[in-house]
Amino acid sequence: MVRTLTVDEAREELASLLKNAGMSREELEERGEQWELDASQRGVLADIRSLEFLIGRATRR
Repeated sequence: MVRTLTVDEAREELASLLKNAGMSREELEERGEQWELDASQRGVLADIRSLEFLIGRATRR
């Protein structure tokens, strides 16, 4: 399945993922580096990283 998002929609999705994670982006990264995230949390971190990458690609000049 392919999902198409505008940059604004991707930013909204990113904000929603961070809110639902219950921790900051930095805490997710730190816990991920220390292997302290469960599978679901690792999936959320992967989704966040993917969205950040796509937003960066869409907005770079």
